[in-house]
Amino acid sequence: MAVEEFSNSENVQQISAPSVDPEIFNYDAISKDVRITQKQFEALHTALTHKYYSWPRKVTLEQLAQKASTTRRAFQENLRKAEAKIFPHIVKKFMRGE
Repeated sequence: MAVEEFSNSENVQQISAPSVDPEIFNYDAISKDVRITQKQFEALHTALTHKYYSWPRKVTLEQLAQKASTTRRAFQENLRKAEAKIFPHIVKKFMRGE
C-alpha cells in the first residue's frame, strides 16, 4: 500500500468560523430545544466567539479556559458536553430543511 506524503504548507485550508448573531445565539433560545446547562452554553459561546472552530484554530483550549476563568479540563468537559447535545439537534434540523 503506497503512502502519499503531503507538505503542510500546500494543504492548509483557511476555514472561517461562523459569525455569532447575539440575537439568535442566546441561552433562552437554545435551552428551549436542547437541554444544555448555563456553563455548557457559556463554553460553546466562548469557543464560537473566539474562533475556536476556525481552521487552523485561532485559539487553544487553554486560552479559552483562561478567558472563562476556569481550568482547561473543566472548560473542555463543558464544551464537549455542549457539542454532544447541540450538534445532533442542528444536524436533524438541517436534514429536515429547517
